[in-house]
Amino acid sequence: MISNRVHGILSLLLITSAVATGWVAVAAAGLWIAVAYTLVIAMATPVVLYAYCAKCTCRHTGCRHVIPGRLTAFLPWREPAPYHFADYAATAVALLLLLGLPLPWLFGYKGLLWLYILFLSAGMTEILFLVCRGCGNRNCPVRRSHL
Repeated sequence: MISNRVHGILSLLLITSAVATGWVAVAAAGLWIAVAYTLVIAMATPVVLYAYCAKCTCRHTGCRHVIPGRLTAFLPWREPAPYHFADYAATAVALLLLLGLPLPWLFGYKGLLWLYILFLSAGMTEILFLVCRGCGNRNCPVRRSHL
C-alpha cells in the first residue's frame, strides 16, 4: 500500500500542475499579466500556509503533505488550535485567487482548461479521500478519518 505521505506529495504536485497550467494560459495573454499572476501565486501560497497549515497540530511531525508542514517553520509561530472565521476567510480568498484567477484565460484554451480540471480534480480527490483519511489534526474540518 502506498503511504499517505506519497499521496500528500502527489496531491501537491497535481495542484501545482493545475496552477502551472493556468499560468500558461495567463502568460499567453502577455508578459505583464503573467508577472501579476506569478505575484499572486507568491503571495497566496504563504497566506494558505500561515492561515491554515501553521495551526495544524501535526505540521511538524505528521504532515501528510510533508512540504507545507516543513515550510511553516519559516513563518511566524502560531499555536495549534481550532480554526476561526479569519483563518477560513484568508485561506478561502487565497485559494480563490490562486485557483480561480486563471479561469477567464483558460476558457480561451479548451485543451488547457481540461488539463487544469484534470489536475485540480485529481489533486483534490487525493487530498479528500487519501491524504485526509486518518489525519491527526482534529481541528481540521476536512479531516475524514471515518472514510
